[in-house]
Amino acid sequence: MGSNSPYRGPSRANQIVSVNSKHLHKIIVGVDFGTTFTGVSYVDSTKKAIEDINVIRTWPGPSREQDETWKTPSRIAYGQENQNSIEGNNIKWGYQVKPGMKSYSWTKLLLDPERPLLRPFATKTDVLEGDGLMKIPEFKTSARDVCSDYLREIYNYTYAHLEKHNTSAIMNVTALEFWFTVPAIWSDKAKNETYQAAYTAGFGTRIGDSISMIPEPEAAAVATLSAMAKDERHIGISVGDGILICDCGGGTVDIVTYLIKQVRPDLRFEELLVGTGDKCGSTYIDREFHKWMLKMFGEGFEKIKFEKKGPGSRFMKDFEGHKRDFGAMNHSDQTFEVELVIPGAWDSAHYDSENSMVLFGRSEMESFFKPVTDQIEALLTKQVRQLREKSRASIKKVVLVGGFGDSRHLESILRNWCGRQGIDLLCPENPQASIVKGAALRGLNGIRPEKRLCRLHYGFKIDTPFRENFDPESRAYIWPWDGRSKYCHDRMRWLIEKVFQVPSSSPDFLLYSRTKSDHQGKPISEETRNPLPLRQIHHYGDSLSFSFDVYTCDETTAPEWYEAGVCRSVGTIRYSFSLSDLSRFQSKIDSSGRTMYHLEYSIQADMFADKGLLEFKLTGSDGKEIGKTEIEYD
Repeated sequence: MGSNSPYRGPSRANQIVSVNSKHLHKIIVGVDFGTTFTGVSYVDSTKKAIEDINVIRTWPGPSREQDETWKTPSRIAYGQENQNSIEGNNIKWGYQVKPGMKSYSWTKLLLDPERPLLRPFATKTDVLEGDGLMKIPEFKTSARDVCSDYLREIYNYTYAHLEKHNTSAIMNVTALEFWFTVPAIWSDKAKNETYQAAYTAGFGTRIGDSISMIPEPEAAAVATLSAMAKDERHIGISVGDGILICDCGGGTVDIVTYLIKQVRPDLRFEELLVGTGDKCGSTYIDREFHKWMLKMFGEGFEKIKFEKKGPGSRFMKDFEGHKRDFGAMNHSDQTFEVELVIPGAWDSAHYDSENSMVLFGRSEMESFFKPVTDQIEALLTKQVRQLREKSRASIKKVVLVGGFGDSRHLESILRNWCGRQGIDLLCPENPQASIVKGAALRGLNGIRPEKRLCRLHYGFKIDTPFRENFDPESRAYIWPWDGRSKYCHDRMRWLIEKVFQVPSSSPDFLLYSRTKSDHQGKPISEETRNPLPLRQIHHYGDSLSFSFDVYTCDETTAPEWYEAGVCRSVGTIRYSFSLSDLSRFQSKIDSSGRTMYHLEYSIQADMFADKGLLEFKLTGSDGKEIGKTEIEYD
């Protein structure tokens, strides 16, 4: 796909120079790819403080209404669908997309299709949909393709921006370390989809460059807690404080609470509760507005072209301004005006036909916000209730960040909620920049929680020695290695557990600690490895490539045996051995004269990897890695 943007990124020649040159230094780049807006930050690796982090604020495009802006719209338009305004097969993106162009928005949400739409007040039939909203063009095969096209423009523009400030010669010997933010509530597959879209777009493709992922609330925590740790005033933090990060974006809201372990000389913190969240960001206010428009104007509004009423249209840009400023005034008689020609609409309390103005008041605007703010309050209440049940610490402060965190009305709602809870609400300056700055700061100083809490059980179907009077006979078979041992197939072995608990009826119960099930995840840290011993039979001459599925379960107590619907497949681990690997395993001749091997090894998962994706590796009895392992997501 071509682009008429002048921002092209590194040429092939420059990439070859980079391959043959020693990287003299590194630049850390934070990328906050959001549902509605995308931001980029960067900092030289020789720096140390958050104050040294730069945020790109000069985004191109005629629809930009001010010279500087923290982010650019996550929107893309293709030339083949806009032949009157885009030349050839080129692309327009961000502020380059003018009102009236056929464009695509909110595509990021389609990277996680398994997560349902906003609950409880939205259903498939009552949400706003259109040709370009949470849709992909007919000539594209997946949401990842559209996201990759958009991110390619972000990459090219970012590289050109860095090249302008550092020169081509310096960029040729500079490694770029990219940190992408992702919603904390996203599935492993959605995180991988983001990674693949970014890589296809050009991120991390030069020799020495890399891509890592960081949860959005964690990035916000890195930025805000680092700043608060330096603050000597009353808004600072103390050891033992519980700090709740409320990250309200365009599509998703993430809520995570952290426990402060140390403030000086270095900040140390850990995840205190399993985070929560939902698809209830500011875009759902737009949906409520559109539902109201359909109710008020019916077929007249429904028949208006999507380009004139969807994201990026003048109609929605006017509404966005009112939405952003709502709450700054408390006048009960406040009236909002949004221009839109509605065929067949007559003068009424909600329409001025002479000036083509849609009219609505404060009560209507509050009704657009209410389902969204109610859901955010419910998420906060759940988190606070769980913390009080644990009685480990109390939440001292709620920090509101994210693009939606700029909303004066949301701030007012949450300030009232915090007041009822006896909690302070903090709203950092430029909350939409907190996440993208935190992403760069994570790469710069390596600041991250010392512990995270596992949100799901992760495990595999394995074969184990049969347990008489417990394992079902229907799962029994004879182990072929010795021809006499009784084994059980399809038993679940959970490599990483959401809750450290085993059913008391299990014969293995005494092998585990008796820990109260409080729905709070098991802590995982950099040292968490939990190798799982595995064994299988292999005959000489057969393929040395193997595979097995990875499963998750979000029940409090995971099942002993595989249960369809309860154990959900994440993907397939594919691994392979070489002939030289076979020499380390025991072998013998079977009854048919073939050499068979008793393969014994362990698999372990790294849930704390910098890459931010599930990583597995196989190890032998000596603990050394063997074979080659990769995961293919379903």
